[in-house]
Amino acid sequence: MIALALGLQTVLWASVGALFLAHRGASLFHPLSFYLVFHGLVFVLRPWAVHGLGFDSQWQAMQFHPTPGGFVATLALASLGLLAFAAAVLPAGNGRARPGPEATSYTAEQRTAFHLVAAVLLPLALFGAWRDAQIFGTLVQAPGGTGMVQQGGHTYFQNTTGYIVKAHHLLIPLTAIFAAVHGFRWWALMPAGAVCLYRAFLGSRWGLVVVLGVVLLLHLAGREGRWLRGVHLALAVPVVAAFVAIGLDRDVLRHATGIGPLRDHGAPIAREGGWLHRLDRADFANFDFLAYIHWAVPGQTRTHTYFTQHLALFTQPIPRMLWPGKPHGSPVQLVDLNRHGWWGTRTKSAVGDGWLSWGLPGVVVTLGLAGAAWGGLHRWYARRADDPMATAAYACFLPVCVLYFRDGSLVTVARTGMWMLLPVILWVAAWRVLARFGGRSGQP
Repeated sequence: MIALALGLQTVLWASVGALFLAHRGASLFHPLSFYLVFHGLVFVLRPWAVHGLGFDSQWQAMQFHPTPGGFVATLALASLGLLAFAAAVLPAGNGRARPGPEATSYTAEQRTAFHLVAAVLLPLALFGAWRDAQIFGTLVQAPGGTGMVQQGGHTYFQNTTGYIVKAHHLLIPLTAIFAAVHGFRWWALMPAGAVCLYRAFLGSRWGLVVVLGVVLLLHLAGREGRWLRGVHLALAVPVVAAFVAIGLDRDVLRHATGIGPLRDHGAPIAREGGWLHRLDRADFANFDFLAYIHWAVPGQTRTHTYFTQHLALFTQPIPRMLWPGKPHGSPVQLVDLNRHGWWGTRTKSAVGDGWLSWGLPGVVVTLGLAGAAWGGLHRWYARRADDPMATAAYACFLPVCVLYFRDGSLVTVARTGMWMLLPVILWVAAWRVLARFGGRSGQP
C-alpha cells in the first residue's frame, strides 16, 4: 500500500511539474518553481528514503511512529497541499516575467544611492552577525547571560533583541545587490562568498539557500535567463557538496579551521547503515513532522488551532525587553505539540500549518491563499521586470518563500522579509532624493 501511494505521489508531482513547464509564465522567477523543488525534496524523495532506506530517526526522537494508514494519509495531505498551491499560484501569477539587460543596469545615481545605504546599514549588519556568532557559541562567549532560550516549541532571545541579532540578515541583500551593481565581477562576488562562509560556519544550510538564491535570480535577470544555465549547473556541484557536508557535520568548517568550539547538534539516533544513514537528519524531514502533526491533531489534542497561531503577527514585533511578559508564540495557545511527544522546535511546513489550523479545509485554505499571494507577487514583478529596483526587491524577497514552505509561519515571512526588503526600500528612497537634487542642480 505504501509503495503504491509513493508511486502515485511521484507521478502527481511530475505531472504538476510538466503542466507548469507548459505554462506561459514558467521560469525560475515563478514561485511554483520553488515549491516544486521543495515538495520534491521533502514530500517525494524523503518519503521514499523513509520507506526504502529506513530513515526513521526523527520519529524515534519524537517517540512516535505512524501506522501504514497514517503514512499514506500524510502523503495525501502533502499532495493536496501541492494541488491547492498550484491551482492558486498559476492563475494569480499568470504574467510572464521577461527581465532583460535593463533589469541589472544601474545609473550612476542609483549606484551612489546604493553605496550610501550600504554604508549606513553595514555596521548594523556586521554587529548583528557578531552577536549571532556570540550567542551560538561560535567565536567568543556571549556577555551578560545573553543567549537563546527554548520554551516549549518556541525560542526567544534573553538579554538582547532579535532586532539586533537578526540584523545579520541584511548581509544577504547588501552583498547580492553589491554584486549586481558591479556587474558580477569576481571581486564583487567576494562579499556574497564571505556571507556563505559565515552561514556555513554557523552550520546553517538554509541560510546558504537564501544567499545563493538571491544572487542567482539577479544574475539570471540581467542575462535574460529563465532557467539555470551551464555555468550555474557547474557551480552547483561544489554548492551541493558543501550542502551535504554541512548536513553530515554542522561543525565541518570548525574541524577544518580549528576555530570555535564544537557543538552537539543532536545527531541522529545511533544505528547501523554506514554513511548513508548519516543523511537521516531533520533538514528535509518535513514529511516526518507532518506525519506527527496529522497523528496528534486532532486525535490527541482534541482540537485544531483555527488559525489562532497567526495572532503572533501582532505580538512578535514588540521586543521582549519592552514587554517581559510577552507570550511565547501566539497569545492564544490551543495546541501544544510537545504534550504528546518530543516536538521541540521542529518546523511544521505550510501543509502542516494548514492541517493544524483546520484539517483538510485548513490545508486548502492555507495553501490556496499562499499560492494567491505569491502568485500575485509574481504578476506584480512580471509587469516591471525591466525595472532594476523592482528586480532587486523581487529577487531579495522571493527566496523567503522557501522558508515559508518549510516553517509554515507568517511570522517567518514578515520577520525575514523585513530584513530582505529594508535595503531596497532605503535604496529607492535615497535614489529619489539624489535624483531630485541632481535635477535641481542641473537647472540654470
